[in-house]
Amino acid sequence: MNPPASPAESSARPKGATKPSAIIAVVLLAALSLGLLALTARTQATDRDFVSYWAGARLLATHGNPYDSASVLALENGIGNHFTRPLVLRNTPGTIFLMAPLGWFSYWDAAILWQAVLILAALLSIWLLQPFMGGKVPLILYAFAPIVDCFLAGQTTILVLLGVCLFIRLQGRRPFWAGFALLLCLFKPHLLALFWLVLLLEIVRRREPRIVLGAVCSVALASAIATALDPHIWSQYLVSVRAEHIEDQYFPNLSVALRILIAKNSLWPQLLPTILGLPLAFWFWIRNRVHWQWPRQGAMLIAASALLSPYSFLVDQVLFLPAVYFCYPLASRLERMLFISINVAAFVLMLKIPEMSSPVTIWVAPAMMLWCWWIYRRQTADVASQPHPASQALAAS
Repeated sequence: MNPPASPAESSARPKGATKPSAIIAVVLLAALSLGLLALTARTQATDRDFVSYWAGARLLATHGNPYDSASVLALENGIGNHFTRPLVLRNTPGTIFLMAPLGWFSYWDAAILWQAVLILAALLSIWLLQPFMGGKVPLILYAFAPIVDCFLAGQTTILVLLGVCLFIRLQGRRPFWAGFALLLCLFKPHLLALFWLVLLLEIVRRREPRIVLGAVCSVALASAIATALDPHIWSQYLVSVRAEHIEDQYFPNLSVALRILIAKNSLWPQLLPTILGLPLAFWFWIRNRVHWQWPRQGAMLIAASALLSPYSFLVDQVLFLPAVYFCYPLASRLERMLFISINVAAFVLMLKIPEMSSPVTIWVAPAMMLWCWWIYRRQTADVASQPHPASQALAAS
């Protein structure tokens, strides 16, 4: 049984988080966003990533192979595309349970439904982090360029963000459910390599096997659902992965830029940033393990994981949101203006050049990481000794 909150803890909770005006503002924002994104879905969603989710779900609903490129291509071109190469579902069967219901709807109805799911996931992620940060939610978070890009592409990285935020919120008092929520991170586990390492170290340090138990239970349940829907789905997925040759494709990130500079036709330079990042993450954890806080040091670690990932786009930088949320209230006015400028520039480029593989946004993740690290380092001494009041009260909530 969880102990009741003390008066000090109760008073430390931000009062503004439950004001009716704040709730109304969020609801209105969600309604407006849904209307705009529904319009977007009808005008350009046919050639965005969502089409692969719908095509895979449609095949699954009709007892087909959701990873079969020929069948996927026929479905995708059947809604107005002219693809020569299909956008095949790349997510593991363990996450198919969330996309499978899309196959019951027409493409346009499914697109609108999916947009609603992503909007709610983004708003819920911000809400989950708010008690740790205290005060009002910065408006810049609602217009964070990677979040909007996820909406436009129908990308699943927002669900990864939701999984991370659920873990941060639940890991103290509800470790089993914190581990269970990590299932959402399996949509793109490669984005969190540094996070997985430190999570394992923290589980051992805290002697908290319930996180592992929750994760194992969620993966087992999701895998069972996938197998029940299609008994051959795992072998179909492996065949699809081998045919994709992801290692030969271009992604606008530091890892691929390094591969092009060192050895264009080799995979190892693309993996080098993550490989080098693992010992740095271990060093970072060693220095902070006594006072480790997932909303603070963990947020920086998650951002670094996304930065160093061998396979990422601008949409995947949505995982910077916890770090930005932590750093923004600590920033000076000039520093906030700098971040707003970075976000606006990314926003303009994202809308002007919508191709996800365009190199024009390769600078966004390094710029945001430098900004967050500057704020974090400048405030390290003060924040380490006097963390956010709400964080003290809810670090275990």
